[in-house]
This record gives sequence, C-alpha cells and structure tokens, in this order.
Amino acid sequence: MTVKRYFINPNDTNVYADAVLVNDSTLYLSGLCSENLETGEVFYGDAAFETKNILNNAKQLLEKHGFSMDDVVQVGIYLTNMSDRKIMNEEYIKHFAQDKMPARFCVGNVALADEFKVEMVITAQK
Repeated sequence: MTVKRYFINPNDTNVYADAVLVNDSTLYLSGLCSENLETGEVFYGDAAFETKNILNNAKQLLEKHGFSMDDVVQVGIYLTNMSDRKIMNEEYIKHFAQDKMPARFCVGNVALADEFKVEMVITAQK
C-alpha cells in the first residue's frame, strides 16, 4: 500500500494531513472549512455561504490530485445548528451531478473550530 500525505501549509505546525492519497486511487480530505486555501483567511457567513466555499475548495483540492467531484463517494458534514440543514442542502446539491450524489452523513455539533457553522470531510475514489 502506498500512502502520500499532503499539507496545504507545510511550514505550519501540522497536527494532521490536509489530504491523504492511498494507492493513487482513494483521496481523503480532512475537515474543510470556509477559508482561502492559499492564505488561510477565513470567510464567515450563513451555512449556505460556508457550504459553497467548502465545496469550491474541495473541487480545487480534488482536481489538484487528479480527481473530480464525480469521484466523491462520501461526505461527512458537521453543522453547529441542524436548522441550517435546509439551506446547506440547497447549496450542496448544486455541486454534484444528480446521478453522482455521494453517500453522506450530517450531524449536529455544539461548536466547530474558529466558530465556523459548517465543516466537511470528503472521500473520493477512482
């Protein structure tokens, strides 16, 4: 088994890999939040706004590693307020082809890092 670990900001003190590629066929993306991948600047907004930023970042990271949104097989979603599920879903479905929807879980969380409303973990498979 070949495992490659990637860090968005390798000069930071990393406590986890941002992405892990296994056997060049499975990509795991760690907790994605609404931020600029280049600068680390955070963007707060409602759950739809944060979902859009997260999935745009996911697309960018997937493509960087040779994957696409069609390759996503599972998404884990953490929301600080489950009443935001409807507006999150309305944005979420815009990012996947209807016949390529991944498996998914969505759980409520009392708090997320840096006061985000949404965080996602994503698994893609070729």
